[in-house]
Amino acid sequence: KRNSMRSVAGLILLVFIVADAVPVPLTTLLPADLDDGFELQMLAPESGALCLDGTPGGFYFRPGDGDGSSSWLVHFEGGGWCISDEDCLARSKTDIGSSKNWPSRGLPSMDGGAHGILSNNPTINPDFYNWNMVHVNYCDGASYAGNVGGTYVFNGTNLYFRGRFILDAVITKLLDMGVSSAKELIVKGCSAGGLAIYIHIDHIRTRVPISVRVIGAPDSGFFLDVPDWAGNPSYTPLYQWIFKTQNATGSTNQECVADQKPGEEWKCFMAPYALPYIRTPLFVFNAFYDAWQLQHIVKLPCLSNISACNATEMAAFLNMRNVMDKGLEILKDAGGGLFLESCVIHGLAGSDQVWSQQMVGKQSMRETFAAWYYQRPGLEYQEIDCEWPCDSHCLPFSEDDKGQESTLPYYVPAAKSG
Repeated sequence: KRNSMRSVAGLILLVFIVADAVPVPLTTLLPADLDDGFELQMLAPESGALCLDGTPGGFYFRPGDGDGSSSWLVHFEGGGWCISDEDCLARSKTDIGSSKNWPSRGLPSMDGGAHGILSNNPTINPDFYNWNMVHVNYCDGASYAGNVGGTYVFNGTNLYFRGRFILDAVITKLLDMGVSSAKELIVKGCSAGGLAIYIHIDHIRTRVPISVRVIGAPDSGFFLDVPDWAGNPSYTPLYQWIFKTQNATGSTNQECVADQKPGEEWKCFMAPYALPYIRTPLFVFNAFYDAWQLQHIVKLPCLSNISACNATEMAAFLNMRNVMDKGLEILKDAGGGLFLESCVIHGLAGSDQVWSQQMVGKQSMRETFAAWYYQRPGLEYQEIDCEWPCDSHCLPFSEDDKGQESTLPYYVPAAKSG
């Protein structure tokens, strides 16, 4: 296969009801930050940019000021995927499938709200606090890759798989709002939104004038193609269903698609297969022992107490790091930025505490990202944590986060090494 990667230089809090099989995110349980300066911008329905239920997509915007007035950070919200007809219908009745209940002000707290890298507090976010900030709301259930022009009917209800329409309409509107003459653009996403960066960053690069510096920053979006702990097929067949049902072939990297065997084009919907084809510079935030993947892909029975894992379970746990580390080698070699930690966590850059205080080596996440982005001398651009057991530095829930519980990472406090 052709390796075309050149010069490649998500807090998400998920609230689940775990029923027989499928986790259902309930974003309506998560309050918005009503005083964060973000205001809702709806997309024109005639653009085709529709949520699952047919309501228009949209984003929240907070203008920058001072020396940040020509700099932009666009965050793509996460929130899992809809993985069956029934699940897509259920999701269409929530805030990640419909815009009907989105407030006019204040970010949803799915990815941490206006905290971490989206904070306007110069103490917490000194390098980006005064940038133009955009939070793209997630409502297509397929990492903004849905590409069905008509309707999809299930149980007599029309569903709309229009994630790519939403993404393109957002970029069009942002170009008119000032991105066309901007100095720089960071495109970030968390979880399913992090996967969206791997899928769409090169497409976004083609939509923005070449004079604008563009980089991608996926957070917790490197979902692995691995079986569950017992060796059974796990989440990968669900990604295949999403790819086919939402007609994502045209939304994914076309070089990647062309290189796959017939019937395996779905691989380009997964970060490990898409990464070698990405040309836009990337900085990757991820946990080797990603809590969401351990729960829903590996289905690790001993997740709440890693020291109690049996040999088979521990092998599956440790394999997470091995597979992820190997998958990201190409980015390491190409000079990409990395902050890879060994905490059992999902979503990193949306918590004030984790963004500014979580350390790997001698640098925080914030320091490492800024060092790579600005090419600051004497600092590390790739911080890669030690192998398990290596969790004594991991931040637990703390009083510092009191009052912003929705910005806490998907963290398993009991998942310690013993």
